[in-house]
Amino acid sequence: MLRNIDQFVVLCNGIRLIITKMDKYVLEGKIISGSKLGIKIYIPGLSLTPFDLRIPFKFQRRLFSLSISFTMTINKSKGQFLKHVGLFFPQSTFSHG
Repeated sequence: MLRNIDQFVVLCNGIRLIITKMDKYVLEGKIISGSKLGIKIYIPGLSLTPFDLRIPFKFQRRLFSLSISFTMTINKSKGQFLKHVGLFFPQSTFSHG
């Protein structure tokens, strides 16, 4: 998540989700981190319509405040050159320390 949508349901910046269904106006997802693990949530799309009298037409942009990420096992990542890397270790990963 890129911005806080609902702090009571823990839809806050930094929460990790798996998107299970995509519709035109809403995304369905499942929380995979934090205290509400496994809860099904719905993320609405935000419609942005600029108002400018100089433009003779009206256009609209729909924004879902999410950032896409991909996962890769440690064995697959060996020998690759990556510009940006983020590591998430919820439990001990290496057996030798």
